[in-house]
Amino acid sequence: EHALTWLNKAAFNGVSEAESEAIRIDEKRVRLKNEQKAQQQAAEAERKKQEAEELAAKKAQQQKEARAREAKARAAKAAAAKNKVETSRQQQARLEQEKREKERQAKEQQAKQAAAQAPASDAKEPVSFDSDPCQGKKARFLSTCK
Repeated sequence: EHALTWLNKAAFNGVSEAESEAIRIDEKRVRLKNEQKAQQQAAEAERKKQEAEELAAKKAQQQKEARAREAKARAAKAAAAKNKVETSRQQQARLEQEKREKERQAKEQQAKQAAAQAPASDAKEPVSFDSDPCQGKKARFLSTCK
């Protein structure tokens, strides 16, 4: 800065070499400023590019995580539906088993009641067949059986 000031004073006083040196230094300063500005712009562009890449990578990761969550939710929903169907089948099978057990118990109870009511009458009365009309209590009323 001080050298440029002295060169400008000398150029003002008519020293042509000082004037050309001042112009050369000034052009060099402008060129350095332009180079620095270009470097700053390139660095800014690179920073923006990296930010954009990071943002894209982050967005891709978020989408991947969202897809994974959706797949997990679908799998959980399918498992819940499968469990519900399986539970329903088990309940239905249990109810059918209980129904069969109740029917079996009812048949046993009926058999016990029938056995308790009929043992004396079965032993005294002989078994008769419907095909022979002359056998049994009603035969005395038939004229063909006498």
